[in-house]
This record gives sequence, C-alpha cells and structure tokens, in this order.
Amino acid sequence: MKILITGGAGYLGSVISKKMLEAGHEVTALDNLSFKQLSPLQLVSNPKYKFIFGDVKNVNLLQKLVADNDVIIPLAAIVGFPACKADPQLAWEINYQQIKNILDVIDDHHII
Repeated sequence: MKILITGGAGYLGSVISKKMLEAGHEVTALDNLSFKQLSPLQLVSNPKYKFIFGDVKNVNLLQKLVADNDVIIPLAAIVGFPACKADPQLAWEINYQQIKNILDVIDDHHII
C-alpha cells in the first residue's frame, strides 16, 4: 500500500512512517521542515520511503501526491490556541484548507 503522510517529519509522522515501513508499505512524507526536524534522516535509506520537501498549501503538489497514494494521513497542523491565534490565516490554511483540498482530490478521483 502507498501511504502519504502530510506533516510526515513531525513526531507522530515519523513514528507512523517507521511503523508503516516495517509493515512493508511505501511511505511518502510531505513536510516543509518548519520546525527543523531531522527525523526523515533516519528513514531515507529505506527504498520504500520518499521525503518530499514541500508545503501542504501547495495545492498542485498536494493534489498530485493524494492522487498517487492509497492512504492519506493528514498530520500537518498548527497546534494549540496560542499558535493558531498568532497566525489565524496560516492555521486556517493548514488545519482546514489542507483537509478540504485532500477531500476534493479524493472526490474528484472517486478514490473512496
């Protein structure tokens, strides 16, 4: 199975990526490394792991990746009230619009 994890370099994303690889799945992690995570380094030697340095706000990239994968695990997020309040537009784009864009691609391709 081909799995896309948005926010794939975060704590949950990296743990889930490792578990999915151990189960024999192909994993694509999409992350902009805004928190300077190094977790993808431990997985890049696995031929079934692909890291995409990119942003979930890039609709064209997100559409392509969603259409190319069987399972989508959307973990990219702005977390917590203080962070969301600090940049409400960014929080909306990542926490809401990313999910809507994923669902639009799934609906357009009749993936479900």
